[in-house]
Amino acid sequence: PWTTPILQTYSTEGAVYAQWLMDTKPDAKVAILMQNDDFGRDYIKGFKDKLGAKAEKMIVKEATFEVVDPTVDSQILALKTSGADVLFSASLGKTTAQVLKKLTEIDWKPMTLVVSNSVSQPVLLAAGLENAKGIITASATKRSGDPANEKDPGVVAYKTFMQKYLPKEDPLNEIGFSAYSWAVVLEKLLKDCGDELTPENILSKATNMKNVTAPGLIEGVTYNTSPTDYAPLKKLIIQRFDGVAWKPVNAVTAD
Repeated sequence: PWTTPILQTYSTEGAVYAQWLMDTKPDAKVAILMQNDDFGRDYIKGFKDKLGAKAEKMIVKEATFEVVDPTVDSQILALKTSGADVLFSASLGKTTAQVLKKLTEIDWKPMTLVVSNSVSQPVLLAAGLENAKGIITASATKRSGDPANEKDPGVVAYKTFMQKYLPKEDPLNEIGFSAYSWAVVLEKLLKDCGDELTPENILSKATNMKNVTAPGLIEGVTYNTSPTDYAPLKKLIIQRFDGVAWKPVNAVTAD
């Protein structure tokens, strides 16, 4: 009860993908690749819960893997035989890069949904940018390294901060940008507490956020919480990678 998240929950993100498919591709045949742990299960639970009764028809095959597995080649081959035209990959890092490479290798071109934790520049470079072209993710956060955000006030403030306090660090580090943005929100919450800097009051402020903005949030996305719902983000932006940068497709809200 004393811990609040600052990112979208995995289940919320999973629900966003499901809502987007129901809105734009209701006849989708979905294959699921799931990391066999709480990370993967939370994503897939949110996805299935949002599909509801449609899950049985839309999901045509599922495969799991362990994080210690050397490859997921056999899983990808099995999923291809299902006839799916959408692949939802709830995987991380090395595995995601392997998935994208394998799809190209076997010439399978499903619409590929990749969870936001696995679309950082290092992962895409490991996969090969050409292999990653066309993948889709859902996120609420800007990318400080995207040329389109070069003049964004939040990105400019972050780079100025980095130059002053951490000049030897890479100012394009996306994790650093996220941490900076979260710190700005924490500072606001603490200031809102005034002289009553107690655990109870801090929790009260954190669980009563209304349309709170942050340097790292995409325009139009805000933090909102309540004492009965700590999840701060419900609206995410569906984005497609064009081989160089991420392009917004549309906003989706998962209630």
